[in-house]
Amino acid sequence: MSDFDNFFAEKLDEEGRFPRKDKNWKTLSRRLDAFETGAQGAASRLRWWQAAAAVSLVLICTLVWKIHDLRQENRALQHQVIVLQEKQSGEKAGNTVYEN
Repeated sequence: MSDFDNFFAEKLDEEGRFPRKDKNWKTLSRRLDAFETGAQGAASRLRWWQAAAAVSLVLICTLVWKIHDLRQENRALQHQVIVLQEKQSGEKAGNTVYEN
């Protein structure tokens, strides 16, 4: 038993003897050990969940950044198309003036 268990065992010994005391301590010790084991398992599941959340956050931020870049590139290309269309319409208008 650990020092923690011994401390409480000594304090309870001060109260006096009662039947099946050792059996009760063993039962309590097993229950505490089981609780401690379960708590460690929950912590590891929590760590996996936190890691998955962090990876998801990084992935979402990356996707948002890529979408932002694509939209800027799309706007630049649309502007280039407008400029080229204006040039072509200006050249057509210039050609029709000289032909007449």
